[in-house]
Amino acid sequence: MAAIAEYRGNDAIYALPPCQHLLVPEDLRAINDLHNKPPKGTHHYLGILSATDPDTGIRHATRKGPVFITSMFESFAPGSITGTWLASGGTWGIVRAHHHRAPKLRKRVRHFQQLLGLKRLSIIETGRGDTPEAIAADEFHKAVHVLLFKSSVANYSGDTALIHVAQYPLKAGQKAFITSLFPNIAMTFAPLPKGPKHSPNPAPSS
Repeated sequence: MAAIAEYRGNDAIYALPPCQHLLVPEDLRAINDLHNKPPKGTHHYLGILSATDPDTGIRHATRKGPVFITSMFESFAPGSITGTWLASGGTWGIVRAHHHRAPKLRKRVRHFQQLLGLKRLSIIETGRGDTPEAIAADEFHKAVHVLLFKSSVANYSGDTALIHVAQYPLKAGQKAFITSLFPNIAMTFAPLPKGPKHSPNPAPSS
């Protein structure tokens, strides 16, 4: 863990005991750090990189990106996760966890969100089932349920899906992201049918 020693423009220089310094350039700082500038002395976990600053020779470090997120989960919950993604310009982290570990991780999601400097963090689960097809279907339903608020999968055949969403039409970024997670499924989005009979259960806390 390193403490912010000073700022150089929008770059942050951290002090790492006993006598090392690390530079986190603006483009490698956490989104929340840029929007809410932490005071000097604030402690953060960093991912140390091989690159160095050409002017000072200080080694670079990072507080963002899928690799950093993965390394933090591996440090605090080893063997729990199977995938990591970023959406919404890097402000929203999505982590896929083993189904038997996901509930415990969800209880600590606010802690991880703060630790990683993200505005939002969602935990989706690996699927369960007796066949590969059933596992894939279960994982798809769970992911849609968490990532698209108040959504429901109306039809799913393995390679096509009809998804009813409350906020229709989806924003281009939302659509691009969910389709990128499941590139082998052709998705069609439609408005959520009105009436309590068709309303999905509230999405679980993410």
